[in-house]
Amino acid sequence: QPSLVAPAFVPLSGGAVTVTVYWPPAGDLAACSILFGAAPAASTALVSSAGGAVKTSAVFAAVAAPRGSAGDAEVSIRCGGGDARYLGVTEAFVRQPSVDGDIFEDGSCTTLSCLLLLRVASPPPWVTGLGDMGVVVAGGGPYTNHKGYDDADPIVTLVGITPLSMSVRVRMPPATAAGNVSVTLLPSGAPAGVNVSAFTAGGAFEMGGI
Repeated sequence: QPSLVAPAFVPLSGGAVTVTVYWPPAGDLAACSILFGAAPAASTALVSSAGGAVKTSAVFAAVAAPRGSAGDAEVSIRCGGGDARYLGVTEAFVRQPSVDGDIFEDGSCTTLSCLLLLRVASPPPWVTGLGDMGVVVAGGGPYTNHKGYDDADPIVTLVGITPLSMSVRVRMPPATAAGNVSVTLLPSGAPAGVNVSAFTAGGAFEMGGI
């Protein structure tokens, strides 16, 4: 029976993974280590085991070490000085999102007109739209209502999304003064065990006066 890993992916910087092993090797399970590809986990700890003299399952808390390139790594277990045993499951190492290029869609940003286009490379794997991604703007202002609207919140729209890229348009409200502004994309709704903070992205810019 293939083992289970949760979460099924970690960023290239590594992270915590829970590995459930069915019919683990005999012997001292506390001496076992989890491997991701050929690389041992930065740490492995036995959480629990089930069964009598012959264990039917064991749960390990492993920390995957950083990895240089994205891709799937076979998950194995090695106990004591024995050979590693493939567990029939892989762990995906994924790139962390980043905002690329010029974020000004109109070439500049002023207190009266500021339209941002955030081009996000490698969006979080579980994000399918703005329902899974919040946009937080800090700094600048005070802001006034958009023309024709009753609020001064940034207007956020999804331009497009693929597994490799995501584009988000942010129309800033008018501001009463110039200043430095930051915009951060904060994912939500991540699978259990995912370190959401590793999948945030954003940028900073100057809102100029007129």
